[in-house]
Amino acid sequence: MDKNISVFRKKIDNIKDKNIKERDLKKNEFKENEFKENEFKDKILINRFFFMYVVLFVFSLFSTAAISRMIGEDDIRYEIRSGDNQNDLSDYERINDDSAYNENVSDTLSYDSEDKVYESRAELPTVKKYLQAAMEPVGTTLYVYGGGWNEDDSGAGAEAITYGVSPRWYEFYKENDESYNFEETMYQIHDGLDCTGYVGYVTYQVFGETFRDNGYVFPSKDMTSEYADIFGGTLISRDSIDRYYPGDIMGTDGHVFIVIGRCNDGSLLFVHASPPVVSICGTKTPDGKPESEAVALARKYMSTYFQESYARYDTCIRDTDFLTDYNQMHWNRNVLADPEGLDNLTPEEIMKVIFDEPK
Repeated sequence: MDKNISVFRKKIDNIKDKNIKERDLKKNEFKENEFKENEFKDKILINRFFFMYVVLFVFSLFSTAAISRMIGEDDIRYEIRSGDNQNDLSDYERINDDSAYNENVSDTLSYDSEDKVYESRAELPTVKKYLQAAMEPVGTTLYVYGGGWNEDDSGAGAEAITYGVSPRWYEFYKENDESYNFEETMYQIHDGLDCTGYVGYVTYQVFGETFRDNGYVFPSKDMTSEYADIFGGTLISRDSIDRYYPGDIMGTDGHVFIVIGRCNDGSLLFVHASPPVVSICGTKTPDGKPESEAVALARKYMSTYFQESYARYDTCIRDTDFLTDYNQMHWNRNVLADPEGLDNLTPEEIMKVIFDEPK
């Protein structure tokens, strides 16, 4: 009996041991399966993160490219430029103070020419910067017929669609003296500027390729009408002009120039490329008096800031035909803004602003 019980207990113990071993084996298998499952989940999670990273990276590339296309070129165009003029007037800074803009300029930009739209007023070029760009070649660039045009004489040349003053212009200026005769250098297009090449050069410094990718140089007889079409400006015939604004483009068949302002005695202060050198000039009074306020201002600034040129070529006086024979292109102030309020200043005050002099 006892022997049978002992045998039975032994069998029971063997069964228990077997069950324990099977239980432990199942636990181990379960843990192993659980580990594999977690490992698999981790791999899936890692793959998901990697996939998301790739998607975000690709998206950022396309976004950056798109943003660059929309704003990058214009930002560079209006933020980066330095000139070689001795007065270093051409370091271009974009205007960011919206509150300073003329009240006549709308709060929301309304101008749109062939889809050329500025996103905000802060991006608009200004009259001040336009006139400062006009001063860059003054006194160091000789008048060369055809200068600023291309080899085919069909439009803007390389120098008129490049930011900054061409080093060659000053080199050519230094190679010559007071005996310079532009009739002997005609079509040496890389050596200087003629009147239309000059205006086209100035305009490109401010607008770049925003409105045209092939520059802003046109025959003198077409300059004002072409600019009015391109920039949405106001074209006024010579017989209907009653006021001049800083930056206005004046043109006739044979010559163009850029207005600075009209003085109290009726004389006009302006800047242009005319033989022998790019210079600031003033007209006589409407009744023909040569010692006008505009002439005095022109001489003051030429002798102060461009002494060598003024000593070599005193060409500050121009006749009254500059008051009577030219059509006017007045800029749309939603295209060429006037945050400094130059439209309401005298020529003397305007010159102080252009040259950053104390008021």
